[in-house]
Amino acid sequence: MRLVYFLFVLIIVCFCCYCSRQIKETRFFPTEIQGVIESRCSMWSAFEAKFKVKSVVKHKTFRYTLHVWKKKDKLKLDVFSLWGQTLAEAIFNRNLKSVVWLVTNKEAYISNDVEQLVQFLTGITIQPFSLLNYVSGCFKEDLKQELASNSFNWCGNFLLCGIALSKPAKMELIYDPYFNLAELKELPSKITLITPDGVMNLSLLSASKNADIPDDIFNLNIPSDVLRHRL
Repeated sequence: MRLVYFLFVLIIVCFCCYCSRQIKETRFFPTEIQGVIESRCSMWSAFEAKFKVKSVVKHKTFRYTLHVWKKKDKLKLDVFSLWGQTLAEAIFNRNLKSVVWLVTNKEAYISNDVEQLVQFLTGITIQPFSLLNYVSGCFKEDLKQELASNSFNWCGNFLLCGIALSKPAKMELIYDPYFNLAELKELPSKITLITPDGVMNLSLLSASKNADIPDDIFNLNIPSDVLRHRL
């Protein structure tokens, strides 16, 4: 009788373990996630957003407001002090020359290396288009490889708690609260970016999807007395 009872319990335990494993393996379907991400990419292909930023770089703390415009392969960033003074403006073009204008320093940097320009702007080296993809939930196309590498930290169905990346540079993003990818009209309210250069906290103030952004937004009128550096 004890043997029968033992076998019965063993079967139940094995069945539960099998179910648990199946749930873990099938909880997130790459094709299903990919469909949601494609919808987000379409919805947020052009948008305008404002963030409150706090960054710590080399033991120094910086606080400012970041105004972002994104349209196809163009990106405009305006940086303001907490009192509304314009500190910097930047135009990033994918695979073309980009410009960072440090208004208060009366200097402009021109380069094809957008990561280097972002480093001049924020002190943190990061690809700006990739960063906005993590903000909008429009991740890179090869999502299956990322899922397989467990770099995405899921905390529920379509609920993303963070991302740990090792390429092209080591970086960790934390969404707090979690980022619900299924809520297509919503962006994460707070993102913490941890890199070897420093830590950046972005708090979303406002966002407008599919914004009708005029092309002249992506032009900088830099005065002639500004010192230009070509990198």
